[in-house]
Amino acid sequence: MEMLAGLGLNERQKAVVLLRAQSKIRSAEYQELTGSSRQTASRDLDELVNKGLIRRVGEGRGAHYIKAHRMPRK
Repeated sequence: MEMLAGLGLNERQKAVVLLRAQSKIRSAEYQELTGSSRQTASRDLDELVNKGLIRRVGEGRGAHYIKAHRMPRK
């Protein structure tokens, strides 16, 4: 949790990283878990990808997100 504190994540992003660290998640699942809109979910997930916390697999409706191979350093 300390490592996540230095990454500037919002509460929605922290929750999904902690809850789904060992699995995959789709944008629709993220929306349901966090109560966010499609646009907010997309923005949040893109930011998590850019920070190196998760990776996007696939394109379009089949896309999902998985834990990144390596967690970023502060």
